[in-house]
Amino acid sequence: MEKRNELGFLQKYQNPLIKQIQFCYDGTCTIFFRDGTTRSHFVNCEVVYNEQHGIPLSLDGTKLFVSSWERGLTAYDTMTGETVWHYKTTRVGRVFCFGSFLIAHRYAVALQQVDVLSGELLNEIKSRALERVCALDNKHLFVDRLKGKRCIMDAETMEIIKRYNEKIVNPLNCLSHCIREAELRDGQLFIEGFERCRNRNINDDETKDFYRMIDSDFYNTGDS
Repeated sequence: MEKRNELGFLQKYQNPLIKQIQFCYDGTCTIFFRDGTTRSHFVNCEVVYNEQHGIPLSLDGTKLFVSSWERGLTAYDTMTGETVWHYKTTRVGRVFCFGSFLIAHRYAVALQQVDVLSGELLNEIKSRALERVCALDNKHLFVDRLKGKRCIMDAETMEIIKRYNEKIVNPLNCLSHCIREAELRDGQLFIEGFERCRNRNINDDETKDFYRMIDSDFYNTGDS
C-alpha cells in the first residue's frame, strides 16, 4: 500500500524528475526536484484535502494536477507555477495520470477522462455509488462502486472488464464494509479496509481492519 506519514498524507511521488511535493497551509506549494533544486509556487487549493489524495504529475513531470472539492481540477506548470488549464467542476478527489489523459474521481457523481494538454472532458461514466477508485497499473483501475458493482475498469476505453461478487469482497457479510485501498501484486488483487457488524449482527460493533486477496488470477478477464 502507499506510504503515508503520521497525518495520513501521501509521502512519495513516483516521477524521475521530482522527489517530493510539499504544501503549506497558506496554499503555497514547493516542488523538490531530484537534482537538488526547488520551485515554490502559490497554488490556490485545499491543502489537506489534496495531500490526502496525493498530487499527480504528468508523466514528463511538467504539469502538476490539483483537485478540489469546490473548484474542480487545475493543471499547473511545475517550473513556473502558471496555470495551464482549469476544468471547472465539483467533488474531485483522486486523480490518476495515464499519459495523454487523466482519470478524475468525482465522489458519488462520476468518473471522468480528461485530456492532459487541454483539460477537455473526453469521456464520463456517471455513478452515484462511486466511493473509491484505485490505480492498479498503467491500464487498470479498481472501482468501488460503478453502477453498483466492485469492478475493474480499463482506463483508456472506460469499459468495465471484470466484476467481483459481493461474497468475495465481503465474505463475512458485514453491514459496515469500507475499502480504503486496492493493489495488484504478482498477478493477484488485494483489498484493504475496515469492517464491522459481521454476519449482519448489529451487536457486533467492533471495527476490524482487513487485508484480503479477492482475485488470484487478475489478468484472466472472467468475472469473479
